Amino acid sequence: MAAIWNWMLGGKRSSNQQFSLALFAGLFLGFLPTFLTLQSIFILLGLFFFRVPWRPLITFVGLGWVLGAFLLDPLFHMVGEAMLTISSLQGLFEVMNQMPIVPFTQFNNTVVMGAMLVASACYPAIVFIVAKIRNTEKPA
Repeated sequence: MAAIWNWMLGGKRSSNQQFSLALFAGLFLGFLPTFLTLQSIFILLGLFFFRVPWRPLITFVGLGWVLGAFLLDPLFHMVGEAMLTISSLQGLFEVMNQMPIVPFTQFNNTVVMGAMLVASACYPAIVFIVAKIRNTEKPA
């Protein structure tokens, strides 16, 4: 197990923040049901500007896809549907749907919305767990 973890870490060259960003981006991209959303394209382009370890990123894209596609899809649907049916946000969603670029985020899909919310909620836990496991810095 230690050999697999060390291989996935890619050495200690990256900081906890970079490693956490790689894990979060991997889970976020893996949770989304399609890579053809605007937010996934922005994340992929943004990763080229940050020095992130690619092995954990690719590993967690696969892990997130397996978890998201097969196990967590009903959860994503429930969370997304709950968010999209909040009556006070209906006007905002209607305005966003009329904008020229925002519909490419596919925010009106319950699974996409739920996956974005669940992945975003996982980020603090990812930072904390990485800091505990790597034991080099405190969580940011």
